[in-house]
Amino acid sequence: MLAKLGFTPASMHETNPKLIYCAVSGFGHDSAYAGRPAFDSVVQAMSGMMDVIRAGGMPLKSGPSSADVMGGQLAVVAILAALEHRERTGEGQTIDLAMHDVAAWLTQTRWNGATPAVSGATIRCSDGYVYADASAEDFERATAVAGEKLTRAQCQAVLEEHGISATAINTVGELVAHEQTLARGLWTECRLEDGKVFPLLGSPFRLSAMPTKASRPMGVLNGDRASIL
Repeated sequence: MLAKLGFTPASMHETNPKLIYCAVSGFGHDSAYAGRPAFDSVVQAMSGMMDVIRAGGMPLKSGPSSADVMGGQLAVVAILAALEHRERTGEGQTIDLAMHDVAAWLTQTRWNGATPAVSGATIRCSDGYVYADASAEDFERATAVAGEKLTRAQCQAVLEEHGISATAINTVGELVAHEQTLARGLWTECRLEDGKVFPLLGSPFRLSAMPTKASRPMGVLNGDRASIL
């Protein structure tokens, strides 16, 4: 889109040689599919990511838009690397980041073609589920010593008595009230001017020189218009 408006990397660098120009696309500029539109599900399918995420043999898309999210996150890393290079050399550069490359890179644990062995067991309990760190050989033993009649806490205790590490699988609601979430300040609340309380998810970054704090929710449309103007 920027190139169509005349803002190509070459033209931009003529104006400012120190510019860091990061272009994020589905397949990249130097590509067999240059200019081909893409969205997260297409990239997950073409990259092999859906081959890794299966249920009952059926390839599946990951719950979140992993290709989109990881594409953005690695773009930040690439930009930081380019900024460090500029700090040392005074030179700007162009970053050609393809979400397909990122998604393919995430499948690296399966590049040897081997089918992964069962590495864990999810056990249904009376109040939810427990994950047991059980190998394929321990799977039957793990499910035999615990089951639906036990609570998650009871199931975890029984499994650990048999030398099998286990933990309860929390629901999102339970996560919000969990002692670890509260201890890290990950879940906070903000009181708006009208008195309403808005829940906020805190930042996972812990920077000693730049403490992060979620202090307000997403604004309403045109809410900052007056101050901006």
